[in-house]
Parts: sequence; structure tokens; C-alpha cells
Amino acid sequence: MISRDQLRQRIIEQTATISRFADENLVLDESGALFWPKQNTLILSDLHFEKASFLNSFGHSLPELDTLDTLERLGNLISVYQPAKVVCLGDSFHDKNAWLRFPDKLKSILLGLMNTVERWIWILGNHDPEIPDELPGECLSEYIIGDISLCHQPSPNLAADIVGTRDKSTLRNFLVFGHFHPKYKTARARQNFSGKCFLLGDSFLVMPSFGSFTGGMWVSDEPLAPYYKKATSVHLLMNAHILPMDLSAA
Repeated sequence: MISRDQLRQRIIEQTATISRFADENLVLDESGALFWPKQNTLILSDLHFEKASFLNSFGHSLPELDTLDTLERLGNLISVYQPAKVVCLGDSFHDKNAWLRFPDKLKSILLGLMNTVERWIWILGNHDPEIPDELPGECLSEYIIGDISLCHQPSPNLAADIVGTRDKSTLRNFLVFGHFHPKYKTARARQNFSGKCFLLGDSFLVMPSFGSFTGGMWVSDEPLAPYYKKATSVHLLMNAHILPMDLSAA
């Protein structure tokens, strides 16, 4: 696991920050990853492996370098944080045939990364309701650690609980999820700020997409707007830094 001195240096450099959520200290990284020191767990969402090759099959002309770049950044994070466990929160693969399009070299890289940790968990998403059989790791629809539930996206009932549109008697856990690829934009002192972001509320934490070729949804757009209205903080990823945004000035 990353040492305290190394983590302190990342915080000083604004490449990571610590946020309190569900009575836990969580590290938000400028890459869009989440590290949970108490559990020695690295959490990522929406890698969308082989998205470019998928779009190219429909006549687009895009460089198919997204999977390699995503794997290289993932490898760097594993090297920095040295987790015992990695959890991918769904849509790790852009489509059901993505693994078939993986170049052999990249398959070896991914398998090599998986072998560096004790446990790897694939959370199933809407793009990847199944994980290729030849990949190791556990495949789950939800993973619960203590009071925190890790999933790809909340069910409609849970979503209604989170944003306060109905009674919260069915809300069992704090939720960490992805799916929406949140982005934030604002202007301060004649400067424009925009990029992917973490969106946090009292009972939810929405992860940014980690994939190198993934777009996003502004937090003010539906269906993210109800979460944004309940947000207590937004952490913007911009220029290889993570920056807390003052929501009172939004």
C-alpha cells in the first residue's frame, strides 16, 4: 500500500485529496480513481476498453490507442497505490465483443496487471453484462464493504432514495457508482474550469469515467441534475490535478 509520505506528497501536489464519506477516509485521485486506504482497495469505473475499435466498425476513423493508454494509466496507479484489491465498477468493456478485438499484447498487459493484486472484482455494467470467461477475477452485480455498496448504477428505487424523492427506508448503504461519466464546468475570475469530476453527496459518490476515450455528462444535465442538487462537494479533474469546487458560488 502507498506510504503516508507518498500520499502526503500527492496531496501537496494536488494530484490526490482525501474526502470523508460514510465515516471513511477515501482518496480521490486526479486520474479519476478512488483509493480506500483502510481496505487497501483501488476503485475505478467505466474503462470502456476497445471503444475506438467499436466505433471504427461503424465507419469512423479513430486511432485505436485508447485501450493501451487506459492500461498504461491503470498500471501506473497500481504501481503508485500498490493495492491488494482492485474493483472495476462496470462498463470495463465497451461491448460484448471487445475482448475479441483486444490485441494479444494488450491481453497480456491486462492479465499481468491482474496478477499483481490479490483480488480483482469486475462489477457488471450495462455495456458488459458478462465478463470474458478467460479473464480471472470475480464477477458481481454489487460489492458491499461495510456500509458502502459499490455498483455500476443504482436501481430506480435506490436512486429515488438517494435524491430524496421518496421514503428512505429502503436505503441500506452508502453508494459509490459510475455509469454517468460526470463532468463539471464553471468560470471564476475570468477563467474557465471544466473536466471530469467526482460528485459527492451525503449518501452517494459518483465516479468519473476512467477510460481514455470516454466522454461525459455535465452535472447539471439530466439524469445527473438530481444528484447535483443534493451534492455536498465536487472535485474537478483538470490539468493532472484534482481541485475542490466551491458549490456556494455555482
